[in-house]
Amino acid sequence: MDVITRILFGSHKGVNVLGHDWDHLIVLDACRCDIFERVYRRFFSSVTMFKCIVSSASSTMEFLRKNLDSNIGEKLRDTVFVNSNPMIDHVLGTRLKKLFYKYIPVWNGEIIGMAR
Repeated sequence: MDVITRILFGSHKGVNVLGHDWDHLIVLDACRCDIFERVYRRFFSSVTMFKCIVSSASSTMEFLRKNLDSNIGEKLRDTVFVNSNPMIDHVLGTRLKKLFYKYIPVWNGEIIGMAR
């Protein structure tokens, strides 16, 4: 998949977003940054800073491989991770609860009452 992505979209120099210091991080999976920028003020306070950065990955699997390296675990221990992508659970399984302070899989209908 990574090879196909590079052929179709070219390579880009993104950043390891989990390696940066942040208080709130929203990873937009399949949502364009410019579209989110138009609506984010409806959901966040006026003092919230919005900054769009490009990840070092262009797919979920590539994001996991490039961002959740063996050194990142300690840094994420105080992080609450709200996830809407079941692929993350499929790949990381029980490791998620060990990596993060709290893990909330909102894609799972049992937690927020959504249909499966």
